[in-house]
Amino acid sequence: MRPCRREDALASEAAEYSRQLWLDAEETFRDAVERLEGGNLNRARSAANEAEQAYRAAELDAIEANYFTGARELIAQAEDMRVERYAPKTLAQAKGYLAEAESALRQNRYDTDYPRSLARQARYEAQHSMYLAQRIRAVSDRELTLEDLLTQAEEPITRIAGELDLVAEMDQGFEAPTTAIIAEISELQASDQTRIEREAQLAVLEDEMARLEAELGEESEQRQLQAQIQQRFEQIASVFTREEAQVLRRGDDVIVRMGLNFDSGSSVIQPSYYALLRKIQTAIDVFPDSRVEVQGHTDSFGADETNLRLSQERADAVRQYLLANMTLGEATVEAVGLGETVPLANNETPEGRLRNRRIDLLIQPNMGRLMATLSGR
Repeated sequence: MRPCRREDALASEAAEYSRQLWLDAEETFRDAVERLEGGNLNRARSAANEAEQAYRAAELDAIEANYFTGARELIAQAEDMRVERYAPKTLAQAKGYLAEAESALRQNRYDTDYPRSLARQARYEAQHSMYLAQRIRAVSDRELTLEDLLTQAEEPITRIAGELDLVAEMDQGFEAPTTAIIAEISELQASDQTRIEREAQLAVLEDEMARLEAELGEESEQRQLQAQIQQRFEQIASVFTREEAQVLRRGDDVIVRMGLNFDSGSSVIQPSYYALLRKIQTAIDVFPDSRVEVQGHTDSFGADETNLRLSQERADAVRQYLLANMTLGEATVEAVGLGETVPLANNETPEGRLRNRRIDLLIQPNMGRLMATLSGR
């Protein structure tokens, strides 16, 4: 019997969450060992197979208990409170998420991120249904009017807008103030990211200038060279809109974080992204003789091995496009799949998972040759 089955069951805390199944598996395993030691290979092999299945059953049962008990209890609590009378759709969503989570875990025990997220959503919707039922019951019992309910719902938006120095006007509903708040937050995030990058760039430039000045004693010339190099970095950033890509500088390297997404499970580049990839070619041309690394990333849903393979296939697809449409040597462009290991955002939200499913382009300029070219050496 493969020892990993027993180890997997141990890792899932089966001894605590699925006590009886664990004990049954242990007994079957001991029986297999005894038969093997007694020289009865056929019976030992049969018992080992039974033990393997028993450990798997204990593992799955423990994971279900560990992940799903809270969701089940909240749903049962909601049913006891007769939530279905007031918030039936929300409670049905909670039950649907839980059922999907249980199904997903049974179909693929190697991917616990997806069922865990579904279980979390089931817990949230169960609690949500109880809150909604409480508010709706208050209206039904005439403790609140519908007008009270709606104006209370407007209060958080008004407060958030106030903190952003905006006026939330809701005479046409929530959409306009919500859009304005999101736009303001996006602007603040972009400004903050720009500030961080500029501070990092300034520190790198100051260190590089100090080193060059000490080595060459050519202060004015080196300042001019660094200014020209900085102009090239800014030239790359100006190529893209905010929706197309985010351009970051890390030391002498440039990272182009593309807004390029693939269909679920696919590595085929959609034609709608060809215009973006043409701009990528323009960005690479700003620094001739660079090394280029195409980095593929996924969200955390799916098995680790599957995500790693898919991210590599997507990076390969972008690399092949660049090689087919640019005069780049194959040795200068590398494709690397990083799977789910470098997330940018929370995998528990659809928006976060979308941000994590990305292609990053790392441009590594040949700074020695570029400096020589710019200085005319």
